[in-house]
Amino acid sequence: MTIAIITHPDCTLHDMGYHHPESPARLTAIQDQLLASGLDFVLQHHDAPLASREQLLRVHDPEYVEHVFLKAPEEGRVWLDPDTCMNQHSLYAALRAAGAVVLGVDLVMSGQNHAAFCNVRPPGHHAERDKAVGFCIFNNIAVGAAHAREEYQLERVAIIDFDVHYGNGTENIFREVPEIQLCSTLENTVARIQENNTVFNRLRAAMRIAQPDASDGLNNNGDTDMNTIKASVTQFRQDEELNQQALTRPVYQKMFKQIDQYWEKLFADPIEVKTPEGYRQIQPQRTNNILEQFFRDIKRSYRKRSGNKSLTKILQTMMVDTPLVKNLNNPNYMKIILNGHADLADRFAEVDIKQVRQALTEEQLTTRSYPKRMRKLFKIPDLLINN
Repeated sequence: MTIAIITHPDCTLHDMGYHHPESPARLTAIQDQLLASGLDFVLQHHDAPLASREQLLRVHDPEYVEHVFLKAPEEGRVWLDPDTCMNQHSLYAALRAAGAVVLGVDLVMSGQNHAAFCNVRPPGHHAERDKAVGFCIFNNIAVGAAHAREEYQLERVAIIDFDVHYGNGTENIFREVPEIQLCSTLENTVARIQENNTVFNRLRAAMRIAQPDASDGLNNNGDTDMNTIKASVTQFRQDEELNQQALTRPVYQKMFKQIDQYWEKLFADPIEVKTPEGYRQIQPQRTNNILEQFFRDIKRSYRKRSGNKSLTKILQTMMVDTPLVKNLNNPNYMKIILNGHADLADRFAEVDIKQVRQALTEEQLTTRSYPKRMRKLFKIPDLLINN
């Protein structure tokens, strides 16, 4: 018997936006790898059917299923939760994703295939009985497990969730179903992860790690007093209970070690800078994080939809020309930067932003990526000389 692979073009049409991490590229990347490895030719391909309402209602509340059908837009996007939205193709994609698991169960139970792989999206394991969560609309694996029990009278069904994130939706749906249980090892692991998350959330709150578009955090250029953040982190670092747990918890030991290692950088004294409006104080950590935000924007603009493109070399090159706050105390560095000017304000006053933008545009137009074989041709001496 062969392995079945179940997918459908509708699943690639579900699109939550260019910058959304759950993108159609997830499916095409798998398909490309199957072709490149040669496995595609030995698999048995199946189109995912649409899951029926009856199959969905085994694991989802009727009100929620009706809500999803009614919210499906004819154009544009509508949001089901802060992370999950639908476009005009999303409803059919979600029905195909759930239907694929149902078909996979049928193929295996009938003996036609000994295993099935569902290359579908949207994903499902975060979707709970009555709501969409974390990119997930219907809980695909729950629909399949319920189908296996209902149609084939299976006494027990095992769901092995190997995603990095905990399948909260699957646990929510089958919490009261004794035939589908989480093993104690997984429960302990989940409990430990939840405990770690609680601790790290406390640290994030103490350090005021800002959410997107917020301006009150250490990693943003807001106006929160650094002494306030320092006091909060100090209280966290000196917590007796956490320090006691750190004696036997390596992950806490590593966390405290990093806090201690970067303490001076995190809470460096402000730098006084002369501006046309007078002297101002700049927090070094905020200044450096402005650069970090700039690098993130650059990476995002260069990233291709079909996959991630490494920008390590680009960023390393940029770092050579990036002025760092700590170098402002170096007289030789400042001499080069000032280029005969009295201070930084005068130096930057002569910078023409239009010329900078034009140079960046020209650089983007001239940057090219060539295949390996073509690069080998370029290295051949006298290639362009006519004999």
